Amino acid sequence: MRIVFDHGVPHALRHQLTGHEVNTADYLGWETLNNGDLLNAAEDQRFDVLITTDQALVDQQRITGRTIRVLVPAPANWPIPGRHIPEIQEALDQTSPGTVAQIRFTSDS
Repeated sequence: MRIVFDHGVPHALRHQLTGHEVNTADYLGWETLNNGDLLNAAEDQRFDVLITTDQALVDQQRITGRTIRVLVPAPANWPIPGRHIPEIQEALDQTSPGTVAQIRFTSDS
């Protein structure tokens, strides 16, 4: 899958999602894009997934009918993000285009 992280997702996490092409909004020069503009840019560049820390995005943007899927960690603060790879991978495997999944971390240890 082609994955893009929004501005709040820890960049180091991209190296831990093996088997995927992972970029960041900042790396792509999208540091000023938010919400709908970021979704549109990601779709235009044929990304499959946007991982965002913006809890409000799903209420502010229509995701249904889009070609991209959106993953939102809950809570947004990731104390030790690398330890949550199984939860992130499971959410990637279970989502489909035009859907939103909240990633519920099972532990912080």
